[in-house]
Amino acid sequence: MLHHFLDDRSWFKPKRFGLGAYPVAWQGWVLTIAYLGVILGMTRLGPHGGPSDPLWWTMIAAATLAFVGIAWRKTEGGWHWHWGKDDDVKGSGTGPGDGRRQPRDKHRKRRG
Repeated sequence: MLHHFLDDRSWFKPKRFGLGAYPVAWQGWVLTIAYLGVILGMTRLGPHGGPSDPLWWTMIAAATLAFVGIAWRKTEGGWHWHWGKDDDVKGSGTGPGDGRRQPRDKHRKRRG
């Protein structure tokens, strides 16, 4: 069972707009549900001081950093800002051949 968590396949895919990812494999869903369970559990069973206790915030931060770190490592193509459908089709989006439509020259004649 452990070998399913140690494989090289992606568990998450980058969002189309913005920064972040969403789960696409069962491992990603398990990780997301486990993270939510930890956060909800902390609100019920965490340190008795709750949000006013620095230990509570430390535990929330540790769980969040662990979740984001694993999701970042297991995301197809890594994390960076995405601008939509045409983003990252090919190359870095900075020149010809990057997958974006090039503006049409208004003065050029159309072919046939």
